[in-house]
Amino acid sequence: KNEMRRLLKYERKVESKRIKRKKEHERRREREKAMEKASEIQLSRFARSNLKRREVDEKMESVMRNDSHALVVCVDLSWSHSMNDKEINKLASQLGRLYGSNRKAEAPAHVYFTGFKKGTLIWNECHRKHNGFNEYKISMTDKSPIEMFNNENIIYLSPDAETALSNVEAGSVYVIGGLVDETVCKKLTLDAATEHGICTRRLPVKEFMKKSGRHKNYSTVFAVNQVFDILLKYHSAKDWVEAFKLGVPPRKGYVFNDDVITS
Repeated sequence: KNEMRRLLKYERKVESKRIKRKKEHERRREREKAMEKASEIQLSRFARSNLKRREVDEKMESVMRNDSHALVVCVDLSWSHSMNDKEINKLASQLGRLYGSNRKAEAPAHVYFTGFKKGTLIWNECHRKHNGFNEYKISMTDKSPIEMFNNENIIYLSPDAETALSNVEAGSVYVIGGLVDETVCKKLTLDAATEHGICTRRLPVKEFMKKSGRHKNYSTVFAVNQVFDILLKYHSAKDWVEAFKLGVPPRKGYVFNDDVITS
């Protein structure tokens, strides 16, 4: 009897270990399958991300090769001497956001960075802040806008210009002054453009918007990326209201005129 009980106990112990090993093996297989599936999903996402990135790169490179039907925007970066380190830092951030907007666009613009000289504060800051900056699909040059383009095709955007911009179309080069001026020195870009006989325009904010009456300060001076977003949106939608909805932040203090339909 004792021998029989010991044998049964042993068999139960062996069976218990066998079942335990089987369950552990099943759990291990389940974990491996889950890891394999997660890895496949990750690889799939990575592949899709890479494919999307290549598609965007190809679309932007195509515009850089032939921009006859595209929006052409030039950021004049020759104003580094007029800014302090803090303003340079902000400008570099704005340029990064501009590039991000252009990559997301259905019809990207051909973007130029002119007056972009190696070793300047803005050149160094852009390379410091943005990984892969050298690979950006942007035409970068140390030449000025008037050296790069025909004067008659240039429209220099300045908040101080008298005449409002009425349209955004292919064939023109829209120059944005690469300037973050927290002291608000008036007419810097306007005077420089006028001196070279370049056409100047301001965004038609006051034609579509008015002061809210609820703010202490009001401004039609926008960040470089905000001006770019407005141009890009108008070029695709041909609608200033839609462009200003996107590009004019509430903190500027402006709301749409009563006769403007914003729905």
